[in-house]
Order: sequence, then C-alpha cells, then structure tokens
Amino acid sequence: MFFAFKTKGPIGFFHQDNLRYERLEQKDREAEFKFANLQHYIDFEKSYPNADGALIKAKPLFYVAPRLNLFYLKNYVFEFYRNWNEYNGNDEVQIDLETTILDPAPDTTQPLMPPLSVQWEENALPGFIMDASTLNNMVENGDPCVDVNLLEPIGVNSYVEIDELKPLKLYTALFEAKYKLNDETPFSKQEVHRYVFQTSRYANFEAQIKSYILERDPNDNSIITKEAVFAIELADISTTEINTALEVITDTLSSSSPLRQEFADKYDRLMDGVLKVGALHPAVTTEFNVMKSETTGNILGVLIRNPEPFNDPKIPLTDMLGTVSGTAGSNSLDSKVFSKDNRSVFLTNATMNIPSGTYQFDFDYKQWSGDGYEPKTSISVNIDLN
Repeated sequence: MFFAFKTKGPIGFFHQDNLRYERLEQKDREAEFKFANLQHYIDFEKSYPNADGALIKAKPLFYVAPRLNLFYLKNYVFEFYRNWNEYNGNDEVQIDLETTILDPAPDTTQPLMPPLSVQWEENALPGFIMDASTLNNMVENGDPCVDVNLLEPIGVNSYVEIDELKPLKLYTALFEAKYKLNDETPFSKQEVHRYVFQTSRYANFEAQIKSYILERDPNDNSIITKEAVFAIELADISTTEINTALEVITDTLSSSSPLRQEFADKYDRLMDGVLKVGALHPAVTTEFNVMKSETTGNILGVLIRNPEPFNDPKIPLTDMLGTVSGTAGSNSLDSKVFSKDNRSVFLTNATMNIPSGTYQFDFDYKQWSGDGYEPKTSISVNIDLN
C-alpha cells in the first residue's frame, strides 16, 4: 500500500495556500493552526532561555559562549528541517533551520551576526516515553509470536552556540525555516519562531558566584582583602519564633496558621512573617548575610543573595535543593529555603544554631539535559561564619 502527499514545504511553509488556515485567518484565529510554526512543538518548561520570551523572574543568559536550547514535545521535529535526498528521479530538497540574533531596538534593522544554522542532538527522554514503556511492557509480559526488539526511543533538541554577546542587553532570537526545491531555485525563508532574551551582567557562572570578592591584594591576586560578607542581627528572636521558623522550613507548620494565609510564599513566610528581617538593600553582587540573634549571638542561618537568579527559576524544587550547600567538617547547612525568583536562598541546620567556622559553599549551575537537570558548572568558595 502506498501513500503520497505534497506540501508547500516544512513547518513554516505548510500552511501556505491551505484552505483551513485561510478560513481561520479570516476569523483572526490563525494561531489555532498547529502547522504554521513551532509554537505547538516547543517544550517551554525545559527550553532555556525562556522560549516564550518571558523576562520576569527569568535567569539572564551568560554573555560569554551563550547557548540557546530548544527542547521539543515531539522528536520528529528534527525531520522537518533536514534535507530530503534525491530519490527516484526527484531532486534533492534542501531544508534548514536558521537562527538570527537581532537587536530589538526599533532603529536597528541589521542582524548582529550572520544567521547561524541550528544544530541537533539526541537526548534520552522524548515526549512519548510513556507510549514506548507501555508497548515494551506488552512485549515483556505478553507472548509475542515473533522475536521483537524493545523500543529505545530518543528525544531531539536543537541548539545554537554563540561566541559572545554584550552584557546586560536585550536580544531577539529569530528562527527561520529555509527551503529549496532544487539547484535552480533560490532558498525561501519563513519565520517559525522568535523570542526575546536578556544577557547577564556576568560572563559565566563562576563570575556570578565569585562576585562576592570585592577587593584583592594588589601585590598578590590570590589574597582576598574584602568580601561581601555581612552580619544581620535580629532582635527579639525567641525560642518560640525559632521553632516556628523551623516548622516553616520543614513544611510542618499548621495548615490553620495565620502565617499561611498572610504569606503565600514559603520564603516570604520565613523572612517577613517569622524572622521579620525587613527590607534589605538590593544585592549588587553575590553576598553572604550571616543572620544572628542579637540576644544570644547564635548564628541562625546564612542568607545568600545576588541581583540575578542563581539558576533558572523554572527548575523544580526537588532539583533546585541540590544546587547549593554549605559544610564545615561534620556541620552541614542542609535546610534550605529559596525565593521565588531564585535570587536568594536561606541555609541553616536542623536547630537554627550554626557553629562558627569556615564553611565551604558549593554551587551548581543546572540545565535540562533531556532526562533530568544536570550540573553544567560547579563552583566552591570558603566563607568564614563568625
């Protein structure tokens, strides 16, 4: 049995001269047509930077060697944008997906660099993994009449790597499908997706974490002479309030507590509802705030802040918990509360009474790899808590 079909081209071209699309367009409902662009294929939760162009609470892209990752809900998106070889007298069809980085300023019309061809790579968790698992389960637990190999599906994602962009700048990533029927016709281009993103003030993750170093010895660069390590003394912190703070941190606070009603976010509930830290100056670097009880002098915890998120705020909390830790010998700051925008994290121990000393703080920068969030960069620094 043979099936044949003909289209105007891949996604980006497919909707051209399509009656269903034209009818929707007449009703201003063309966004419902799923084959006009990549909108319905992109996994926005996993893609970084935010492929929907959302900038609020987004983690800016490090400006040295940035990489734009697009993950997809369907792995066959790869087939949209690869060449079709010559076959049975039919000419080779050349197809590609290009990215152009634009300055979104209204008086700028020229791209910042030549278009970049999108690269493709496999990942381990395609969108239909449950379908494959179901079929494999039928094979393993059934009685197939022939030898059958278990399915090993793969996912596909695309990426673009850039040498360097400018810090603290807004850009637009424009994705265009290129399509050429034969050598005698020119390439045609159609936009299939675009989004805006912002670059970081930092070149990389190491620069972000180590921005706590404010001054070094001019004669010996290895010697740090000034650090962004500050003390915050909290007055009138009672044992009852410390116990309440621990209940907030461990999620054992009563469901009827007024704190839950007044503060929807866990970080706000702890900082403002219990500890009553109050308004702090905006962070301008990574900073370590040693929070102490003014009455007892005990170290209650360490509040680490930065003007930018340490990791993408879209990362689930279970994966986020492993992105920062503090240890000194057998002492571990294993209780953590992150702010919603992931610019701040509070670390303490099970009693909120931290022994003084030099602690090693380990930071991981994580990104989605296809089957989970994996550390891309790890940075360690030593901070004296006194």
